[in-house]
Amino acid sequence: MLARLRHAGATEEALAGAVGLFRPARLTAGAEADWIVDFAAVPTGRLCGTGGCPVQVWTRGYGGRYQLVFDRQVLGHAVVAGPPRLELEVHGVHCGGTGSDPCRQTFSWRGGRLVRVTDAGPRS
Repeated sequence: MLARLRHAGATEEALAGAVGLFRPARLTAGAEADWIVDFAAVPTGRLCGTGGCPVQVWTRGYGGRYQLVFDRQVLGHAVVAGPPRLELEVHGVHCGGTGSDPCRQTFSWRGGRLVRVTDAGPRS
């Protein structure tokens, strides 16, 4: 992840000022917090495009190490409680439309991974 940030031109100073880059979240049933990495918080335009910015989800895995379980370009996202889920706004092509068409997807933790449970968009 840090290599990806540095490759995009993010300096140590930019990373230090990237408020919201790392946020704890509760998506799994684990005792430890999961972590959202929101690349939109980094003040370099080389990570984002018309499809949005990368968002990653890291969870505590076997052996106590964090592992990457989700990595996707999104236009927007929110972690919602009860039951916990990750709600995304993504490029319209993911719902059968065009880039500017609305497309929302919801992911929940099931069977040890984040799985898509809903799509909302312009399918015909």
